Amino acid sequence: MLSAHLVPLHQWSARVRVLVSVTLIALICVVPIGKIIADNLGFDGSELHIVSEFQKASHGFQVISAVFGQVFAPPMASVALLLTLCVIQWRYRDWGETIRGMVMVLIPLAVVLATKILVDRNRPGTALGSLVKDPSFPSGHTAGAVCLVVLILFAIHLHKQQMTAGVVHQWIYVLAYVVLIAVPICTALTRLVLGVHYPSDVIASLVLCSLISGSIYSITR
Repeated sequence: MLSAHLVPLHQWSARVRVLVSVTLIALICVVPIGKIIADNLGFDGSELHIVSEFQKASHGFQVISAVFGQVFAPPMASVALLLTLCVIQWRYRDWGETIRGMVMVLIPLAVVLATKILVDRNRPGTALGSLVKDPSFPSGHTAGAVCLVVLILFAIHLHKQQMTAGVVHQWIYVLAYVVLIAVPICTALTRLVLGVHYPSDVIASLVLCSLISGSIYSITR
């Protein structure tokens, strides 16, 4: 049962209390802020200017952005998340940890989907106008990238708990962390290069999903 893995409130550290508080504030504010942004044409204009600058990227960056777009599209991201969860269960034989990882990614994705529906922000006016029926705020691709990286980092954390790492292994972990953390950031930038999201869309996903997943990780064990 997941409830058996919840950390009692009185055992929360000051850092965890701050993290959870900030996450709750973000959850309360994300829809109102999204509505304000979506209804502010002047703000849209400012963001469109930023998007247009990103769209001046070279052909190589355009190709890379298209690849990221395919990899972190909902169908592919869903398969990747499911496979990662299966690997965690196969490797560690612990349904508690597998469910913990599942909750760490499903809740932020559900929040992003609900926010998209409630805010209902139009996509930037670009050549990819066929995406206009899919609300823009927050970015689903960026959310998928964050959640996949969170799950992989969680798997690495479980691996570290079962072994004593030397100096070389520690550097490998650090390098892995840097590369993995860069993935959702790069995904966010590629959404701007393709002109399918505003900067605030991708920032919202980066911040919101990171906070929610981090909070769930911190209050469970």
